Amino acid sequence: MDKINTTIRKSYEVKIFIGSIDESCGMSFTEESIVRLIGEFQDSTIHILPVRISKTRFISGVKYDELGWELSSINFPKINCWGRSYKSFMIKYMNELAKFLTLKLNQKRVCVVSPNKTYIHENTKFIKV
Repeated sequence: MDKINTTIRKSYEVKIFIGSIDESCGMSFTEESIVRLIGEFQDSTIHILPVRISKTRFISGVKYDELGWELSSINFPKINCWGRSYKSFMIKYMNELAKFLTLKLNQKRVCVVSPNKTYIHENTKFIKV
């Protein structure tokens, strides 16, 4: 029987919440589109942070109902190549990914949620600031 080595580490997770409507045309974009863009962003970075994608739904009263995605990253792999600064690295990485997706997918707003803060990225093309 194979042996399994189990390591326990402190956990840390950063999430991006993004809708599915392209504000420039009012149409939904596909999951394949967002997956491709995440891959393009990851390929443009020195260190790739793995991202999990899950479907979600945003409800705000009876008049607002939008499908979307929750993108998440945890402190993985177990060998932490970023040292003690992995939390700030994860936050910076996920915020840069969120900004990239906000522009590429023509989003009004994209939120990044860390355990202690929420960052709201607004596309000034669609939001009057």
